[in-house]
Amino acid sequence: MKNNGKLFGKIHVLDILVALVTIIVLFTGYAKLSGTEIVDFGDGSDVKLRYEVITSAYDPLYFDNLKVGDIIAEDKKLLSGEIISVDIIDKDVAIVDNNGDVISGVDPELKRAVVVIEATGEYKLPVYKLGKQELREGRPYFLITELVNLSSVISQLEIIE
Repeated sequence: MKNNGKLFGKIHVLDILVALVTIIVLFTGYAKLSGTEIVDFGDGSDVKLRYEVITSAYDPLYFDNLKVGDIIAEDKKLLSGEIISVDIIDKDVAIVDNNGDVISGVDPELKRAVVVIEATGEYKLPVYKLGKQELREGRPYFLITELVNLSSVISQLEIIE
């Protein structure tokens, strides 16, 4: 006796898959539109953080407006973070010559910045956040002040208090 694609001879397997996909889409849509998070690990608590970011390589002129004391910003509002130190460093390059030897040197046109920031962020298990950005070592970070918007990577993160 053939089932013709029916489960227990009564329900089509394809109908079950369509129903499951519909339920998932409706649930996800509701969660997005209602502004609630699907997973909520509890209330966030404020925590004092110090983190270091290393920017991508830029023309050194980009760093002229990056100053100690600048306030971290996001979406046209200031956050509770301040730049503590700024160090401009050379961008190292390594190339392979025609003989297969690796030649290391300094890029004469590009620099990077190492910026240390102290901020009061939010800890919501298991994530540290400042504004909308998640703070985690090795994670991309957009360094934004009133005058600067630079791509960078978080190289160190420590909890001060």
